[in-house]
Amino acid sequence: MNQPDHIIYICTGSKCDKKGGKECYKKGKKIIKSSKSKNVEIIRTECTDRCKLAPVACYQPENKWMLMYKQDEILAKVLHLVKKES
Repeated sequence: MNQPDHIIYICTGSKCDKKGGKECYKKGKKIIKSSKSKNVEIIRTECTDRCKLAPVACYQPENKWMLMYKQDEILAKVLHLVKKES
């Protein structure tokens, strides 16, 4: 089993989904897939119980929470991690 160095958890619960969570997840997965990265992974989660702060994402191992993020912020982080690996 692959154990990536970086994981980005993206909430796709109902409030986060309405604010672009699922779309952000899908775009991030495409970036990682096209780069063939093995050290970066995106995992979608159900509700993180932070609905008032939707959309919500979390980077690990940094334990950095992104609240009310803009999709470009998450995708820029994914691109940065993928390029860092190359």
